[in-house]
Amino acid sequence: MPSSLGNRAVRGQIRRNPPESRSCRTHLSRQRSSPFAGVEHRQHGKGTVAERYYQPEPAFAEEGVFATLQNAASLIHPDLVPYARKLGEEFNSASTESLLIDYTRLFLGPSGILAKPYGSVWLEAQKTLMGDTTMAVLELYREGGFDIDDAFLELPDHVAVELEFLYLLIFREYEASIEADVERLNSVNDLKSRFLDQHLGRWIKPFASAVRQGAESAFYRQLADLTELFVNREVDALQSTRPAPGITPASFH
Repeated sequence: MPSSLGNRAVRGQIRRNPPESRSCRTHLSRQRSSPFAGVEHRQHGKGTVAERYYQPEPAFAEEGVFATLQNAASLIHPDLVPYARKLGEEFNSASTESLLIDYTRLFLGPSGILAKPYGSVWLEAQKTLMGDTTMAVLELYREGGFDIDDAFLELPDHVAVELEFLYLLIFREYEASIEADVERLNSVNDLKSRFLDQHLGRWIKPFASAVRQGAESAFYRQLADLTELFVNREVDALQSTRPAPGITPASFH
């Protein structure tokens, strides 16, 4: 598991009413730290899929983040390594300007946003921002011990935030596994299961489809493929650990 997460000091409270400045008109800059308070930039997964939803910059290639992404894939889901490698190749073959134009069309607008990167848009009938599902995912962040940083100027259910939360849960699973902490491992698995069942696992497919359909660059089409595959692998892994319907612990005695 990538060591870039390191040890994390996180606050335990999440504000239920985020500042008004968190709007869909902002963009995600790689110069900021993690969206979660106390998780420093060098600690959170800088080579994860989540950061590919930041505004594209030449530094993506200069800092070797795609190599880091491949390494993370090899440790978590090795079958995704070719997809991660292809993502880096597509980035290197495109100009930053063309990617920035595509990024803006897909995720920012100013009008007719093609793939709104917020869970509530895909989960709620009214397709509104900051809906009930946004509040619900904030509660899961709080349950996990994470707080949205005051300096983070995006909505809490932005795809990059939910992907990073998933990565942090995977890292916690890894920690619990190597420490043979069964109680902690079960707790993290339960939290991740509810997060995927109720949130990211439900909306990642239509979101990725919208990105693929709207993208003019091969980079963002590849990113959509990799993102959907990554989330689906995590969903499949959880389902494989669940007992079949009607099976209880007593069935094995």
